[in-house]
Amino acid sequence: TKLEHVRGMVRQVRSNREAQENSLFQGVALLEDQHQTLKQEWYQQCCEEFTLREELERMDRMCVEEAEKIARVGKKWAAQHLVSQQRMREHLAEIVKRRNDLQDKLLDIQNATHNVEMKSDGLDQQMEA
Repeated sequence: TKLEHVRGMVRQVRSNREAQENSLFQGVALLEDQHQTLKQEWYQQCCEEFTLREELERMDRMCVEEAEKIARVGKKWAAQHLVSQQRMREHLAEIVKRRNDLQDKLLDIQNATHNVEMKSDGLDQQMEA
């Protein structure tokens, strides 16, 4: 009966070890899935950030062009074209506002990208451990 008792304990230890190994493998698989998801999210945010940067550059050029138009019109026909000048100023203000909104969105994306990178670094460290 001692032999049976010892065999039973050995079976229990093996069963516990297998359960722990299975749990570890599942944990590693989950971490790898999370890591892959974070990498995909990071890539998408980088693409969106690139697109927003291009849009911001385009808006900056438009602001400069509009300001130059306003300056030219203002110098040549200030008295005659006050209404036109005001419309151009309003248009420029709209462009500047859109540009600022894009800048804010870009900052949000950069912050989100930073957060994803931090999470990814944490997952890398967990996977190494």
